[in-house]
Amino acid sequence: RRVGTMLRDGDECGASTLLSEGEGRLLLQTNESAWRLSTESLSCKSAHGHSVSAWAVADLVGASADGEHIEIVSVPLRLESCFSAAGRTLKRDRFHCEDDEKASSLVTAIRKAATGSALDQQEMLGLRCLVLINPYSGQAKAAAVWKRCKPLFDAAGSSVEVVQTTHAGHAHELAASLDRGAYDALVCVSGDGTLSEVLNGLMSRTDASAALSSLALGTIPAGTGNSLSCSVLRGAGQPIDCLSAALLIVKRHAHQLDIWKVTQEHGSSGYAFLSLEWALASDIDIGSEAWRWMGELRFDLYALWRLLTHWRYTGSLRLRRSSGDWQTVGGTFLMVWACNLPWLNPKTQMAPSARFSDGCADVLYIQRAPRFSMLRSFLDMSSGQHVNAEWCEYEKVSAFELVPVPRTPKQPGYVAVDGEKWPLATTRVEVLPSKLSIIGCVGDGPNRL
Repeated sequence: RRVGTMLRDGDECGASTLLSEGEGRLLLQTNESAWRLSTESLSCKSAHGHSVSAWAVADLVGASADGEHIEIVSVPLRLESCFSAAGRTLKRDRFHCEDDEKASSLVTAIRKAATGSALDQQEMLGLRCLVLINPYSGQAKAAAVWKRCKPLFDAAGSSVEVVQTTHAGHAHELAASLDRGAYDALVCVSGDGTLSEVLNGLMSRTDASAALSSLALGTIPAGTGNSLSCSVLRGAGQPIDCLSAALLIVKRHAHQLDIWKVTQEHGSSGYAFLSLEWALASDIDIGSEAWRWMGELRFDLYALWRLLTHWRYTGSLRLRRSSGDWQTVGGTFLMVWACNLPWLNPKTQMAPSARFSDGCADVLYIQRAPRFSMLRSFLDMSSGQHVNAEWCEYEKVSAFELVPVPRTPKQPGYVAVDGEKWPLATTRVEVLPSKLSIIGCVGDGPNRL
């Protein structure tokens, strides 16, 4: 298959007939070429058979007609090689077309196919997006990431307003005050920290329920931690790259996500979508902040050091199972890691049984384990097999409560919620099922914005 090969100069869309859908295809027949569109592919073949262009519908972004030309925008897959990771590449193909009316009909059909709409369905209005760019996320590459992704939003006919955050808490302020009727989606080009700010900003509104019902949250990975984006892309079978994330957003896939209500006994409270960590888990996340310049490598190196030092903590953990019964586990802990998503990063499937909207938090905890056995398991986190180790406990719960005890006066330890440091205090988490709509997330049903 040649993807996006241009037709020869003589292959024009001249006198043509747009036929009705039949045998699963829409056919546009011209004197010089034949366009065929099915649910899986788009193809254009010259009448003489000398040239064929083909695109997978899954790779299509959109199309436009400009005078005597049609432009088709796609992002075909690039396979992994010795020199590059798997990903997608932006591609534009232009074709000559003399008949404006038929060109317009073809463009409309391609746009509908790209978003999965039925051909007899009225064409949807462009997605209205507020795009938040955190220029300080990760290695400060968010602006460059958005520059790569913006052509996909343009090709899909999206209406985009871009805001760069300027200070800590800016995303929270924007989410708390935006006009929810002005946008369909709020897209963050950042890491998980900006997403957490947005969630808490939305939940602080007096019309929080209405805002969550009318707005979807999307993410394009540009930070050190990109857990939501990674889990979304893994779940869709897509490469972990920014163009794949943008493609799913402009195709308007959407699915619900559980969130957590987090409260502490001394008054701290908020909402989370990702995780709660203590002991080894929070040591890796918070303790490695000074190594942020390394990117994701910081987590691997810090985790290796902490696995070898094997610090022990004292506390208790109360778990509420689906039956409603509470169970208390106390004593010594090496790690507590509660997850709302399966993937922490492309190499770490921390909670393989986690689902976006199952109404549960997945809690992993380790009380005793041989350090080298832990090290062997943690060297292969992508498989998720560490949860089967005899020293790893894995529970799905609807609520839980952590009571941490300071390890030492100088090194008491951390509680981290969505990667942010919280006070070391009794912390209670309650799951709020299917509260947030995530755009770009392929779920169990045909949900679209």
